Amino acid sequence: MTIKAALLPHLTELTGAPLTHLEFARRLSALDDFDVLFVVPDDGPLALRAREYGLDVHVVSSPTGGIAARRGPLCKLRHVLRRRAARKALVRFFRERKPDIVFASSVVNATPALAAKAAGAKLVYHLQEPDFSFPDTPRNRRKAQTISAASDLLFNAPGAHVEMFPGANMLAVHNGVETGRFDRTRRGACRRALLDEFQLPDDAEIAVCIASVTVRKGIDLLLEAALLLREKRPRLRTLVVGPDGGNKAFADGIRARAAAEFPAGTFLLPGPRNEVPDLLLGADLFVLPTRADAQPLAVIEAMAAGLPIVTTSAGNMPEVLREGEIGSILKNPTPEDLAREIDGVLASPEIRARYTAGALARAQDYTYDAAVEIVARELRRIAAP
Repeated sequence: MTIKAALLPHLTELTGAPLTHLEFARRLSALDDFDVLFVVPDDGPLALRAREYGLDVHVVSSPTGGIAARRGPLCKLRHVLRRRAARKALVRFFRERKPDIVFASSVVNATPALAAKAAGAKLVYHLQEPDFSFPDTPRNRRKAQTISAASDLLFNAPGAHVEMFPGANMLAVHNGVETGRFDRTRRGACRRALLDEFQLPDDAEIAVCIASVTVRKGIDLLLEAALLLREKRPRLRTLVVGPDGGNKAFADGIRARAAAEFPAGTFLLPGPRNEVPDLLLGADLFVLPTRADAQPLAVIEAMAAGLPIVTTSAGNMPEVLREGEIGSILKNPTPEDLAREIDGVLASPEIRARYTAGALARAQDYTYDAAVEIVARELRRIAAP
């Protein structure tokens, strides 16, 4: 029996959640009993990467969120019309291609669920975010067979109305990483490339944060902490690598402050990048002061690169980093707390060596192959007659 599965990431940037969906699709398509359709809302970077992997990619236009609906009656009307058109397009696609299972990544967006129902496909969600609050209204109840999540903590998050999904199997499926992409023998070359690209001094201490420029990811905390460290650690260079996120005003404000309050080349926001392994292998420290998360993919990637990590207790970071044994964990940190921890890790070769050894070993527990084995087993269960 061949299972036709349509995987629908709701975003198309090369960031955590879409990349996880892409890796699931890539590995499922390599199994003999799966026929995978990778369905994206636009022909962007994710679609390009999927084609490079040889996936069966289909672009079916879809709105990506509900922000426009809150900007006045005309915007709301346009948003409703766009959603309606997207739903019709997805229904037509599903009826034509006849997937057995729709594997979607957004509970709040009803379009995949309604299209799956209209086409007679079974529904699975895979969730990455902690703030996905299930809509608590009868019209938004979903007939999902399974809800998988990057961490079982998501099922207990505030606003996670699991009761809205009677009968759904709740399944924890961790994020994964290809450890082979993080070849530490290339560290010297990657560092040299990083120094040259950003015109950094040879003795720079490079702290990298891979995250969207948002309040939730704590980029304002990181900026304030870097300001506090300007005199004590003049060699510190901070790179925030990722898209601006949904709040343009916040991202613009961070960029303006970085330009006004730091010397040139000190606090850098180069936007998203494709070659994450090279970036991490060239750095000295990974920092993610996230205020809310499940299991950030970037932290798993930093472990695979052997980087010392400074992050928060959001999501299951205490579990991943073994309660601080292989990385620094801060609970609701202030900028002063974050600055103190960054300084302490950079100042101690012993701490960095311990964190690096622990991170490299721990990364072996978070592979995509193990995660996809769980996903494949669940999809086979759902598809069984």
